[in-house]
Amino acid sequence: MEMAYDKCSAHNQSQDFVAFSGKRKSQRLENQRIKRQKIENADDVPTGTKITDINPDCLEHILMYLNLGDLLNVADSNKYLKSVAEEIYVRKYGRKNAPEYCGKTILEISAISLCRMRNYEFDGYSLKLGDLKTCLQFVRCFGHLLHDIILDNVTSSVSNVYGRTLIYINEYCGDHLWFIRIKGFDLSTAFKKPFLKVTVANLIDCGFGKKSLNWLFPNVTSISYKSHGKFLNIDKHMPMLKCLYIGVSQCGKLSNSGKKAIEKAFRLNPQLKRLEINLGAGLNLQLLSKVSKYIQSLEDLMLKATLKKDFCFANDTIYFKSVESFYLNLKLEKDLKTINGSNDIQNLNQTEDELLLPNIPFAFDRLKHLKIRGNCRYSDQLFSFISKCPTINFLQFWDYIFISKTDVAKIAAMLPAVKKILFYERYSLEEVCHYLTEFKLLNEFGFRLKNEDDLDVLRTRFGHEWQISPGFCVDMKRSVRR
Repeated sequence: MEMAYDKCSAHNQSQDFVAFSGKRKSQRLENQRIKRQKIENADDVPTGTKITDINPDCLEHILMYLNLGDLLNVADSNKYLKSVAEEIYVRKYGRKNAPEYCGKTILEISAISLCRMRNYEFDGYSLKLGDLKTCLQFVRCFGHLLHDIILDNVTSSVSNVYGRTLIYINEYCGDHLWFIRIKGFDLSTAFKKPFLKVTVANLIDCGFGKKSLNWLFPNVTSISYKSHGKFLNIDKHMPMLKCLYIGVSQCGKLSNSGKKAIEKAFRLNPQLKRLEINLGAGLNLQLLSKVSKYIQSLEDLMLKATLKKDFCFANDTIYFKSVESFYLNLKLEKDLKTINGSNDIQNLNQTEDELLLPNIPFAFDRLKHLKIRGNCRYSDQLFSFISKCPTINFLQFWDYIFISKTDVAKIAAMLPAVKKILFYERYSLEEVCHYLTEFKLLNEFGFRLKNEDDLDVLRTRFGHEWQISPGFCVDMKRSVRR
């Protein structure tokens, strides 16, 4: 009896299990059918919240946590996110201490940085990019926000790779840049359109092909041009040009064609107001004397020389009628000579005369500011030059141009109208008092004290008449100007 009951129970359990398995299978099939129906009718089903639906303030808060690479990817995704990413870029990488730039920063693209950093570096003032992909993406997304671009330290091995960056800069930044600095690029094919807003161009060892500077930068007001010696494409009239700097690159030499191009540039641009020349490698005072008749509108002249022979001039005095500021930087090196025509070089012993300031072969009618810096001691040549410029009212001497008490009396007699003097040498309290007595119209005097403890004595003696500010140099300004 018990055995018959066990068989019956087992049969019922087996039937229940089969029924349960069938239900699970049918349920699974039903679930699959519903899922297929949802997929087929996906367009009719409302979607969830998209990132573009987020409140703009919340979205900006989220994007502030992204680095530059991720921010570029966001800007690349769609137009709405690009506009938000631009705001984040200006906040994080804009120059906060320069309101005139409206948050714009300087972009630096350097080939040398490829082996020194990853994608980018930011120092609070300039954004340095070293990765080609990042360069292209950045210029495409944020190029219209840039005012200044620097392409520097480029070697010939990578200049072709970075040629595409130049094309992007011309396309996306060309209508917005104010300043551009380029070193070591061939620009003959990269730039298809001119930079209409660029006012300052700094060009070092660049090739231009048949493109002239007046086509590339039609509204430029200041050009710094350094070349190996050819100076091609500068021999055009640039109507807005006011400031020009020219110099020959290291190991270069001014060619005959380069001299002709420079002469033509000066002849076609008589409106120049400021000229700076780095003398050397064929760029000398003889050439300046030849072109001086074309640039009589100059108001500011700056000359730099490292060899005494580059500043020698045996002909007549070079005359400028309108120059008001003259800056002479003579950090002269020891002359070198070749031994028996070989490549062996030896130093010549500098004599006492070689340490003296050489003759200054210039004459000015309206000179007001004379600034001399160098490693030469003052000489009678300096006093001879000063005596011919009685209109000077601002004297500035740096480095080894030390003026003694005796010499101060000479200068005071030659320049009675001097109102401002900056001598970056150390003087005693007695010498300072002597200088203040000699120059009757002096309103400002800058110098360094031999004994810093004398500063309190100086304030006690002159504090009622002069405002005295300590620092690298002591700056004294007369309270009531004369």
